Amino acid sequence: MSLNEHLQEEIFERKRAEKKLVATKTYVESILANSLDLIITIKKDGNIVYTNRHLDYETGYKREDVQGKYIMELIPEHLKEFMLKKLKDLNEGISGIYETQIIKADGTPMDCLISQAPVEGFDEFIIAIKNITERKKMETELLKAQKLESVGILAGGIAHDFNNLLTAIFGNISLAKMYMMEREVYNHLVEIEKASLRAKNMTQQLLTFSKGGAQVKKITSLDELIRDSANFALRGSKVNCDIFISPELWHAEVDEGQISQVINNLIINAQQAMPDGGTIQVQADNVTLGSDNVLALKAGDYIKISVKDHGIGISEENIQKIFDPYFTTKPDGSGFGLSTAYSIVKGHDGHIKVESKPDIGTTLYIYIAASPKRFQLKQKDPAFIKGRGNILVMDDEEMVRFVTGKMLYQLGYEVEFVKNGDEAIKVYKQSKKTGKSFDAVIMDLTVPGGMGGKETINKLLKFDPGIKAVVASGYSNDPVMADYKKYGFSGVVCKPFTLSELGQILHKLFESKAD
Repeated sequence: MSLNEHLQEEIFERKRAEKKLVATKTYVESILANSLDLIITIKKDGNIVYTNRHLDYETGYKREDVQGKYIMELIPEHLKEFMLKKLKDLNEGISGIYETQIIKADGTPMDCLISQAPVEGFDEFIIAIKNITERKKMETELLKAQKLESVGILAGGIAHDFNNLLTAIFGNISLAKMYMMEREVYNHLVEIEKASLRAKNMTQQLLTFSKGGAQVKKITSLDELIRDSANFALRGSKVNCDIFISPELWHAEVDEGQISQVINNLIINAQQAMPDGGTIQVQADNVTLGSDNVLALKAGDYIKISVKDHGIGISEENIQKIFDPYFTTKPDGSGFGLSTAYSIVKGHDGHIKVESKPDIGTTLYIYIAASPKRFQLKQKDPAFIKGRGNILVMDDEEMVRFVTGKMLYQLGYEVEFVKNGDEAIKVYKQSKKTGKSFDAVIMDLTVPGGMGGKETINKLLKFDPGIKAVVASGYSNDPVMADYKKYGFSGVVCKPFTLSELGQILHKLFESKAD
């Protein structure tokens, strides 16, 4: 081969190598450009050499803005020492994967998962950055949910124990009122009873928070519920409340505790929007919606409740988020109040919406379906109904057994007591053999460390299908309490109960038995 031919061959090989190098470069750049992660390369001193096109999308920076910049300028102050150590690791040939943050162009932090490694044959390092901000938010929200679940379980347990205490208080007040002839002392007992009733409502809110199960719905006067809830929420506050209730406001079939919590949460939200004081306007009206209503509710009659404040208002940016769990603009807020209200209203097949203007105020609207039984008024102080019969009371709390027994004696019944399901089954079977059987059994739903009402009634029904049993519990949100007949019970009573409530329940039980 001549020298000329040899040179031509070398030139050809060099051009082919250059073409291959360009193709390889294009291939690598195509991979980097289309990577779902942000890819950068840096020199040993930490200055940025290259970034792929995801830089703008992920961080808002332009490529020309960061090329040649010291990478530590993108790192939050509290993480710089950590990242300097990672840069030192790279210079020592140590690869690694870790989590950190970078500062975006708008100044906000971005959570990142970083994979770093030296580039073989070059004095540069490659860093792959995956945006994990959403994942970190989900992890935080999951942690919050787990904490809330733990608090909810604790709240349910506290409410149950507190309702047992209130049962003793209510019962003894009911009995004391019967023997009190002096009017002034009697009035003091009435005030104690009212205070105990407010405590009962508070435990109901604890049970609602604990997500204790199915709703316990009944026909309710929303007029009274709205006034009580609003006044209770603002007690001790410098915010006033004007309440406008439509005459003959329709009744609704609702879970009183849950709807009370909704009103309470909306009032507190309005109060917090007016830190310098002011007036909240609460209004309730009867409305009828057609099938073409924009609320996507079924056509029919509804009660429309509005809670209006004259506070700071809600920005357009945030108004779509106020019902999201954990969303809050308050430094000490949990972001739980309005999301709970939204969940409860939706659970009642209702609707909740918001209207707001910054610096003018906010109005929250609730729509609750009206009940056709709208005019069944509730007696304020029903008289207790006496009766006759033999009652077995099952409850693990001695004070509850004692006061329930006293109340039943006063109502004209004979009573025996047991602590748990095993004792109840044994005593009930013995009573059948001796011929002095029980006319009814009142059973506590939950017996810590023993057989509760749900399991006990299943066993007693096999022995006596005609048994009349009333389930009692401080867990008023339990599914058994909401649908007691499904579980074999003939009646239900929520702790705490009064003398008149107990008398009415037993009267109704024996009335149905006679039928």
